[in-house]
Amino acid sequence: MEQTGGKRVILQKATMTPTNPHVDGTPQAQGNGPHPADGLESPCLTRDFPATLEGIAAAAACLETFLDAAGCPPKIFAKLAIALDEIASNIINYSGAKTFEMTMAIPSEGGKIALSFTDAGQPYNPLLHNDPDITQGSEQRQAGGLGIFMVKKMMDVVRYEFRDGKNILYMEKAL
Repeated sequence: MEQTGGKRVILQKATMTPTNPHVDGTPQAQGNGPHPADGLESPCLTRDFPATLEGIAAAAACLETFLDAAGCPPKIFAKLAIALDEIASNIINYSGAKTFEMTMAIPSEGGKIALSFTDAGQPYNPLLHNDPDITQGSEQRQAGGLGIFMVKKMMDVVRYEFRDGKNILYMEKAL
């Protein structure tokens, strides 16, 4: 057990389905469909965070604890932290969701970290957004899309799906 921002974080060894409480302390609904963490071997951790700047800070602290326990190299940690900040910022600013769920896992085949973000906001696949023209200066370039562009470039796998009324963005990064 680790302490993160005054909250307990439990890193478990087992295939895990989410059972951690929501931000308000109520149990999470298990839902009818598979969860992004289904089938991922441990360590695996799923937590809900408020869709606020404070929620991003708490998620970053949780990610740091998880990656430190997993022995993640600093260069990979930095890329995952940037991805977390970009994706959570988009959830906060555009989805309308009140909370977001973050799942961190080391898949059974090892050698990589999996990270997923789930929210109940407006359906939106950020991967369909046109990549920005980075050859243009910031004054000439159309606003939007730079954050997800960076995430796609830094991660090895990025997938989106809308399932059971929720946006799910899944990514992997090799260690």
